[in-house]
Amino acid sequence: GDDNYLVKSRSEAIAILDNKTASDKEFVIQNYIANEGDYRFLFIGEDQSPIVFHRKAQSETHLNNTSKGGKGKLIPLHLIPKEYIQYAKDAASTLRREIGGVDIIVDKHDGSPYVLEVNGTPALATGYGLEEKAKKFTSFIQYTLNMEEEE
Repeated sequence: GDDNYLVKSRSEAIAILDNKTASDKEFVIQNYIANEGDYRFLFIGEDQSPIVFHRKAQSETHLNNTSKGGKGKLIPLHLIPKEYIQYAKDAASTLRREIGGVDIIVDKHDGSPYVLEVNGTPALATGYGLEEKAKKFTSFIQYTLNMEEEE
């Protein structure tokens, strides 16, 4: 969420890019997708089901990240559309992320889902859902140790 701007004009974009603090940064420009929040699919282990959080921005920002003030809510996997789960799995698998956070946003006008990113450092020790993340990570470590003992 750092250095993430909702730019509404060419002059705003130029002002951001001309700022001295931006001189060592690279920016990605993409269309804004009007939304009612996003989904973070947290994968810990390739063969494990993800933890899913719905994150929603507060009125003063466009950022859904809980680290930037967004509100989070744990969503049971059975309430998530199956295609979103498959998109998230495919994205994590394509980038070979055994541990990763896949963010999917849904356009509030037409319902189209978009994968925003596959985060290789998905805030396991910070942000929303620390207890759920810790349990999932502990379970993954235990599973991995058990698999090694069996070999």
